[in-house]
Amino acid sequence: MIVPLSSAGAYTANLGIVLPPGNYDVTAKGTHWLRGKVASVAMTSAGASAVNFSLHNGDCDGDNEVAIGDYSLLSTSFGDCLGDPGYDPAADLNGDDCVDIGDFAILSTNFGEVGDE
Repeated sequence: MIVPLSSAGAYTANLGIVLPPGNYDVTAKGTHWLRGKVASVAMTSAGASAVNFSLHNGDCDGDNEVAIGDYSLLSTSFGDCLGDPGYDPAADLNGDDCVDIGDFAILSTNFGEVGDE
């Protein structure tokens, strides 16, 4: 299920309408964030509430790890901004419409991280 985020990063997904009551592992993965998991979420017929995630940024290539492939994509777009032919939004980790040192700093901070399965 694809669930959009608000500008504040909040989301709403009523899974109670499609899942029978029980305990479920719930995962979330953003465009260039590592997957996060909250285990054993109690789902009722009304759904679940207060399922919060803290996702790590830097997964430019979407493989759920921050590694050399992400560095390669960021390097290819480095210095490009929205509208430039080489701009890749997946490498714009801080969302400022340019791939620059700020994005490199995010990737460097999280280099070697692997998301939840």
